[in-house]
Amino acid sequence: MEIVRNDRPLKLLLAGFSAFPGAPENPSERLVREFDAVAFAEGACIERLVLPVEWKRSWRVLEAAIRRTAPVAVLLVGLHARAKRFRIETLAFNERALDRPDAAGRLAPAPDIGAGPASIEVRLPFDALERDLAAVGIDFERSSDPGRYLCNETLFHLCLNGDELGVRYYGFIHTPLTDECVTDAERSGRPKEVRRTVRSSELRSMTETVLNCLAWALAQEAERSPMPTA
Repeated sequence: MEIVRNDRPLKLLLAGFSAFPGAPENPSERLVREFDAVAFAEGACIERLVLPVEWKRSWRVLEAAIRRTAPVAVLLVGLHARAKRFRIETLAFNERALDRPDAAGRLAPAPDIGAGPASIEVRLPFDALERDLAAVGIDFERSSDPGRYLCNETLFHLCLNGDELGVRYYGFIHTPLTDECVTDAERSGRPKEVRRTVRSSELRSMTETVLNCLAWALAQEAERSPMPTA
């Protein structure tokens, strides 16, 4: 079965983040840039996007991409260099870190993001997602602390505006550094404190599993409540 949304194949958007102070190599950027076309569940089409780590631009770039491509699910992937394993974030907070400059060297303009609740939940099929990740041997955990940097801000905007933008599922996964990023840093003479690394193949496997799970969940919902077609 091919899911149709407004007479078009189902679209999912995968977005990573570019480099930022303290992280000259961001594995989520490499993931997105090297994410080639593969067969996904239910014939899903995967759009890709690298977001700038800038207070003034990150959400604007993501919102414009959502309006342009009309994805039904959006998965953000970002770096948490001190993470022990993949972290599935469950919340976004209406707060900003005031002491962390972005990639353009600018600090956050205010301690809060703007109008909205103090925190807001992501929307993911957690039971199915955790089942599928465990089945392929991915080491992960749920997290209720996405930090207060650009990834949290972008996620907060996404959660706040997801319904209005027509996004059914939206979420964020933090990844540790990959072995390749650490190797590149060492070659460039930039030693970095690392708690744990993962292989790029693990990051890709995790991402493919999550995207396939989202496509499957959307297919199940479409079978229960078929979308009208012309």
